[in-house]
Amino acid sequence: MARLLVQLKLRLLLNALRSSNAARITFIVSTTFAALLAAGTFVTLAAFRGKATSVDLTAVIFTVFAFGWLIAPIMTFGLDSTLDPATLALYPLRTGKLTVGLLAASATGAWPLANVIGLLGSSWDWQAARSAWWSPWSRWPCRCCSASRSRGS
Repeated sequence: MARLLVQLKLRLLLNALRSSNAARITFIVSTTFAALLAAGTFVTLAAFRGKATSVDLTAVIFTVFAFGWLIAPIMTFGLDSTLDPATLALYPLRTGKLTVGLLAASATGAWPLANVIGLLGSSWDWQAARSAWWSPWSRWPCRCCSASRSRGS
């Protein structure tokens, strides 16, 4: 059921993008804003990690995102036909499968991905990332040269 509703949502999105230029422009603008929000939230949360104000800032950002997920569907109800339970009421669907399917369909798109990427910034550690990624690569030529010298002698 979940896979079917996700496929339905993606198919409706694709058909809307094919149908009009206004839908394409709206999708591009919305996806751009989602990417900017994701990058800004990620960098902000990652920059404040380990500082005294990080707990307060993280709590405020998570609260804003939670209220956004609670209030936005109420304000925009009826725009997404895959998430309209009244449409699916005609079919003999079990409540549990329908709930999982609607949750999966609502987690599909640019904005849910932007939320996940942005909020992952609270677990990112710049120092650990720098030492794990940049240090081995910057020392790699030295290791190769020292290894070849030690073999030759």
